[in-house]
Amino acid sequence: MNLRNKVSFLLFSFVAVPLFAQTPQQELERLQQNYIQSFISNDDRTASLVELLSGIQPETEISDQVVVELHQRYPFNVEKITGYMETIREDGSWPDINYNDQKRSGWSVKEHADRVLELAKLYRAEEGDCHWGPKLESVIHLALGYWFREKPVCKNWWYNQIGVPKTLGPAFLLMKEQLNPEEKEAAIEVMENAKFGMTGQNKVWLAGNVLMRGLLQDDFELVKAARDTIVSEITTGMQEGIKSDWSFHQHGPQQQFGNYGLAFLTEMSSYSGLFAGTVFALNKEQQGILNSFLLNGYRWIVWKGYMDVNALDRQLFHSGQIHKAFSLAFATNALMRGSSAEDIRQMNEFLKDNYAPERKGSAFIGHKHFWDSDQTVHRSSTWMASVKMASDRVIGTELVNEDNLKGFYMGDGALYTYCRGDEYLNIFPFWDWRKIPGITAYESEAPVPAFFNYGAHVRNKTAFVGGVTDG
Repeated sequence: MNLRNKVSFLLFSFVAVPLFAQTPQQELERLQQNYIQSFISNDDRTASLVELLSGIQPETEISDQVVVELHQRYPFNVEKITGYMETIREDGSWPDINYNDQKRSGWSVKEHADRVLELAKLYRAEEGDCHWGPKLESVIHLALGYWFREKPVCKNWWYNQIGVPKTLGPAFLLMKEQLNPEEKEAAIEVMENAKFGMTGQNKVWLAGNVLMRGLLQDDFELVKAARDTIVSEITTGMQEGIKSDWSFHQHGPQQQFGNYGLAFLTEMSSYSGLFAGTVFALNKEQQGILNSFLLNGYRWIVWKGYMDVNALDRQLFHSGQIHKAFSLAFATNALMRGSSAEDIRQMNEFLKDNYAPERKGSAFIGHKHFWDSDQTVHRSSTWMASVKMASDRVIGTELVNEDNLKGFYMGDGALYTYCRGDEYLNIFPFWDWRKIPGITAYESEAPVPAFFNYGAHVRNKTAFVGGVTDG
């Protein structure tokens, strides 16, 4: 397949829907197989994206769930997996993991769960053809045994209820037939840390973990309840979630394109494919909302494969602009299934603009003010600029789990201009945080104001903030 074909992508063939009624157990088996296939195989278009992704250097330390899941798409690293098998201790732990880590973000202990999933994916993908199959299965049981005995707990609730179950849940499904009764009971106990509740993307994550528990227990009603909870968030105009201007809010009235919103879109696009051909499938209205969220929201904030810094907010991670933008490519790919011809055309344009080998300019131009989020984007064929503001209606930025310690002024009119796309890539450790591009700041040797003196969220006290456009 040549590079041009890699970025134009074949249209997905229609998924055949059974013409006869399926029993609840058959529906569960079909959904479980969809889950398994999503982890161990790729269609032509996804394989093309994986090949492009392979040209990006993987990160060694990740705390962003979206980027964690992006890295799970990299091809198997046989050398690394061999190392896991050779260095695992008799108690099922690994010597290079700090099991006493107390961090609230980037919790090192989760690396244990990540390795279990990676090993389980390889075991299931090989289906016994791998010469080290028995050894691989033994290592997986050993690693699971350690987790089940020690029951690691993070100080940050998110890892306990969302991050760890979301990682180990797929591993449990991949190894479902290999788990003995005691292991299965312990696996269900891990998944029971996630329960229905909360709002926005946290609600979706929790319900997704409950759904995996339902599959593990072959509980149709629990799976259906989880599915209904997930898709209930595919709506607009609520206090949190997708807003009427196609931005995304979480933690109050605050733009969260690069964090919770991106997780929402990547997650929902995945469910769109997982539920296809089952009684759990999305309806046309739900699919249409997701497509509009991408085309009327996210399409504005990516330039030549780099996400706008104003969209990242507190998650100013190493190469975050690249990884977050690339996660959108996979989400776009998944959303093409079942979409209209016009939506597919626009999605293909988005992919060509941002992921083609040579990105000379953008076919998508215009001016948009996100009125719910006090953010404006202007796009020409050769450059893009964005401005992020705050008001008494909209939170400008936040500090959570020690992310964004110096970003107090990030919502005070920050202006970023792009031609290449990489103008601000990984600049953040070297910034003068009083002189963020676009803001008006006085000269001072005083430290940047601490969030803890103003609360975890920063607002402007005036209502006179907004934007005007003729488009």
